[in-house]
Amino acid sequence: MDFSSLLGLISVSFFWVLGIYFFFAGRLSHFYMGSFLLIQGLANAILWFNYTPVVKYFPFFIFAAVPLRFLWGPFLYFFIKAFLEDKVKKDLSYFLHFVPAIVICIYLCNLYKNIPEEDLIQNILNKEWLFKINRIPNILIFLQNISYIIFLLIHVFRLQIRLSRQYSKTDIIKLNWVVNILVILAAVHFLIPIIINQIGTAYFRYLFVVHIPLLTYVSWHLVKTPALFNDLPQEEEKKQADNIIDEEASKKIVHIMDTDKPFLDTEFSVKKLAELVHIPAYQLSEILNKQFCKNFSEFTNEYRIQEAKKQLLAPENQHLTLEGIGQNCGFKSKSTFFSEFKKRCGKTPLEFRKSQKTEN
Repeated sequence: MDFSSLLGLISVSFFWVLGIYFFFAGRLSHFYMGSFLLIQGLANAILWFNYTPVVKYFPFFIFAAVPLRFLWGPFLYFFIKAFLEDKVKKDLSYFLHFVPAIVICIYLCNLYKNIPEEDLIQNILNKEWLFKINRIPNILIFLQNISYIIFLLIHVFRLQIRLSRQYSKTDIIKLNWVVNILVILAAVHFLIPIIINQIGTAYFRYLFVVHIPLLTYVSWHLVKTPALFNDLPQEEEKKQADNIIDEEASKKIVHIMDTDKPFLDTEFSVKKLAELVHIPAYQLSEILNKQFCKNFSEFTNEYRIQEAKKQLLAPENQHLTLEGIGQNCGFKSKSTFFSEFKKRCGKTPLEFRKSQKTEN
C-alpha cells in the first residue's frame, strides 16, 4: 500500500468514526454534521476504491461517488442552519436541495448504460478517461458548493451584525469558527482548478490530506460549542431582560431631559443624548420608538415646545423676539419653531402669548 492509499484509508476511517459519533450525539446540528461526514466518508471510500485494481470487478462504482458529492452542499447548509437556529424546516424548499443529486444520478446511470461493454474495463482503469467523462459533473459540483459557501457566508455575516447589537463580544466569538471554516472551504474550492491544472488527476489521490486537518478543526469546535445559542438566554428570558433594560434607560432619559435640559442646545442630536445615557445611538432610537412611541425628533421637539411655552409667558423674556425664544429652546430656525408649535398647540407662538395674557 503506497502513501496516498494509506492517507485515503485514514481519511475514510476518520470520517466514519466522527460521523457515527455526531450522528448519534442527540442534537439536530450534530445529526446533520454526522450525516455530512458519513456521506463524505462514503464518497471518499468510493474514490479511494476507484484507484485500486479491484475496481474492474465492480465497474458500476466508477460514477457512484459523484451523486454523493452533490449532497455535500445541502448537508453543510442544513448543519449550519441547525447550528445557528437549532431547527431546519422540512418544507418544499428542503427537498429541493436534493434535486441536483437525483438529476445527476439519472444522468450518470444513462451514461454508464451507453458505455460499450468491450471498452468498459479498459476505460475504468484509465484515470484520464474517468476524469474527462466526469468533467461536467465536477464543474457542476464546484459551482454548487461555491454557491452554498457564499450564501452561508453572507447569512453568517448578517447574523454576526444582528448579534453584535444584542449580545456580548464573547458570544460573537462562538460564531467566528463557522466563518473561518467557510472561508477555508471557499479558498480550497477556488484553488482546486489551479491545482488540477498543475498536477492533473493526481490531485484526487492527495485530496485526503486537506480533509484530515479540516475535519479535526470542525470537530474540535463542534464538541466545544454544541450550538450557538446553548449558553445564551432563551428567547422569553431575553425579552424580559431587554424590557427591564429599556425601562431603566427610559427613566434615565426622562431624568436627563428634565434636569439637564440638553435639548436647549441647537446642535443636540441622538448621538449626544446616547452619550449622556451611556448606550449606543441605535439602542436609544429603539427605546424611544418602543417606550415613547416617538422618534428622536418628535421626542426632542415635545420638550422644546413645553420649554417655549414657559419662556413665552416669563416676564423676563418679554423683550425677546419669538425667533430668539425659539433659539433659546433649541430650534435652529424660526420656521421650524413656528410649525412645530402650531402643530402641537394649535396656535402660533404669538397667538399663544396673546391668548394667555387675555386669560390672565
